[in-house]
Amino acid sequence: MSIDDDDALRRTLPRGGTFDHWPAPDGWRLRVGVWPGATRGTLLFLNGRGDFVEKYAEALHHWRARGWALIAPDWRGQGGSGRWVPGRDAFAVLTADLRAVVARAAQGYAEPLVAVGHSMGGHLLLRALAEGAPAIARAVLTAPMLGLRAAGLVRAAAWGACGLGLGGRAAPGQSPRTSAQAATRAALLTSDTARQADEGWWLAHHPELASPGVTWGWLDAALRSIALLGEGSRIGGTAHVAAVLAGRDRVVDTAAAVALLTRRFGSDAVLGTLPGEHELLRETPAIQAQAYALIDPFLEQA
Repeated sequence: MSIDDDDALRRTLPRGGTFDHWPAPDGWRLRVGVWPGATRGTLLFLNGRGDFVEKYAEALHHWRARGWALIAPDWRGQGGSGRWVPGRDAFAVLTADLRAVVARAAQGYAEPLVAVGHSMGGHLLLRALAEGAPAIARAVLTAPMLGLRAAGLVRAAAWGACGLGLGGRAAPGQSPRTSAQAATRAALLTSDTARQADEGWWLAHHPELASPGVTWGWLDAALRSIALLGEGSRIGGTAHVAAVLAGRDRVVDTAAAVALLTRRFGSDAVLGTLPGEHELLRETPAIQAQAYALIDPFLEQA
């Protein structure tokens, strides 16, 4: 299936899939989309904060057409995986959830198991790999959340808010948005106007998938988890982990991500930096094509 502007690729899911609920280590029910049957192996796709499986329908169509079985979860607290107020240990909890998904994916699904993690999904994928997830043969991080814009100011504000017991309160701009605010946010994520409308289309048809905004507690936990990843020493044998970055990213700090990846994995870990906004897999067809030209050959060497 080629990359094109057909709404059907963005507003329908691939055929043959089902949704189930997989238990996290503490019993939390994680909504997971599964498309079994493969000629190539199994690809685990991990979306970003506030996302849901359907938002990346176009990417799922692409990888399905290339022969991958697919496993795509919604993170705890968002999409179809319930609602949850993240605390100080939020990223440790989310990483444990991911490790449980990986363990189940490694049982009964086609090998090899590869993974693509976007934004927060890339962060958590890297953290899980750093803690040991040998079932994953190859992993690509797209615009990984390895640094936040204006991190110093955000850190001070989050620390102060949490110190006042406001960790569960939405950060500025994270309460329910007007349509104008939603349009502005969409433009921060992709420069493609058709794709800017897709998230709203899905939520209009499935309002239950709408996720709460970022809280001060989530920001505090995210910054501490980024610092934790940055503290690690260089990891050997890293040809199996790589990243594709967004040159116009206004959500995560691309320069900080490059620095962290290079320090831990060497310069070969960065496959390329593309001239797109944060959501490279939802960018213009031309930028998507560049992203897949980097991602697909890397994964298909597994």
